[in-house]
This record gives sequence, C-alpha cells and structure tokens, in this order.
Amino acid sequence: MQRLAWFSPVTPDRSAIARHSADLLPALARGRTIDVYAPAPAADHQPGAAVVMDPGDFDRRQRDAPYDLIVYQLGAAAVVDDVWPFLLRYPGLVVLHEDNFHAARARMLLAEGRGDAYRAELAYNHPGVPAAVGSLGVSGLLGGLERLWPMRRIVLDAARAVLVHNAWLAARIREEAPAVPVYSVEPGVPDVRGAAAGGAAVRKRYGVPEDAVVFAAAGALTPARRLSRALRALAAMPAGTPGWHLLGCVAAYDAAALLAET
Repeated sequence: MQRLAWFSPVTPDRSAIARHSADLLPALARGRTIDVYAPAPAADHQPGAAVVMDPGDFDRRQRDAPYDLIVYQLGAAAVVDDVWPFLLRYPGLVVLHEDNFHAARARMLLAEGRGDAYRAELAYNHPGVPAAVGSLGVSGLLGGLERLWPMRRIVLDAARAVLVHNAWLAARIREEAPAVPVYSVEPGVPDVRGAAAGGAAVRKRYGVPEDAVVFAAAGALTPARRLSRALRALAAMPAGTPGWHLLGCVAAYDAAALLAET
C-alpha cells in the first residue's frame, strides 16, 4: 500500500488550503496510507482514513520508514510556515497555492532577526538583484515591489514535482525550472444552482442588508490581498454610496486597528 506524507493545515483552520485538503483526503486515502502533518493538529481530526500528526514527528518517521511521496501544500499565510524546513530538506510534490513567497519568507526570516539570511535567500532566488532591494526588504519598505521578486526558485529547486492551479503559472514555472515536472489542475467549480439562496443565507447570518454590496475573499485575508488599502479606498467613497460589507478571515491582521486608521 502506498504511503503518503501530507503537509497541510486542516480544519477547523479556515484557510482555503485546509478546505482543499478536507475535500481531497477522503478520496486519496482509499487504497493509501496517508499521514497528515499539520500545525497544532486537532486530536480528534481524522480526515477520511488519514491520521493527523505533529510535524515534529516527521523526521523520525521518515528515517524509520521513508514515505513513497511527500506532498506539501504551500501558500503564503503564516499557517503553513512550518512546512518550509521540511520541503527544503525532503524533496516532494509541492502544490503551489500562491505564486509569490517574498512576503512570507521576509516575515519568517526577519521575525527571527535573520536579515542576512533574507538577503542571501533573495540573492539566490534572483541572481543579480541590487543589494538595495534586500536593504529595503529588511527595513520593511519594499511594499508592493515584492511582486517583482517572487522568491520561488528555492522552492522549485527543492521539489520533485510542482502542481499549480492554472496553465498560465505552469508555463511560467516551466520557463524558470525546465527540469522540474509541472502539472496544472484547475480547481473544481461547484454547481451554481442554489447560489442565490446560499448568498441570502450568508447575508442573514452576518446581518448584511439585501441592498448592500458585499466583497469577499476565500481563505484568510493575507497581506498580499492588501486589506488596508481596500479599507482606505472604501472609506473614501463619496456620501450616498450604497453600503458595503467586507467578508473574510482576518486572522493575519489587527482588524480593529485597521478600521481605526481609516
């Protein structure tokens, strides 16, 4: 029987990655043994036939009985920070839920006071990048310019294979890393019948008026989604603009502080 290691957050975490895993694992577990390595795993969480384990147990289990395949669900939110040390040491299938990891790597390395490591990793990912870019990043002044240097080469170099959500990104990665097998799997689209009723239920649950405009984000509102700028733009709308509501998980932000600033 094939044995898989699956690095991913799991429900009740609200991230989109956790939901994707919840959808996939019951089917994948048929005919396979799957050990799920999740941050702060819930002791009673058993997705299908998979078993949730502490990532700290992985080194020992991999040494004692190597897995047939290691799958890394990789995004830019802090909930997957624990994945990085493993994917850089143990090659596997990396599922990219983001195309840019600059903000994530800067957050992780600078939080540990490792400015030199951040500069070195930036230079590895983007040979020839001006030293001033690293200095701006260490100072927290790079802002949206992070998009110009996505810092994903280190991931591609470590991967046995890569899976992405669309053909456009797959083509980009094939150009960047020709030796790495790249697969594109479009996210499934649910049946839209009944969507109107579902929207009405959400409005009722959160007290949103029927005539209000609703902006929503699937998963966590990470810095890459620029919540602060969205709030400032909405706050600047002229008088008489229809009411609006922003729905999403704001664990990555101090929402109250952002609202006070606007």
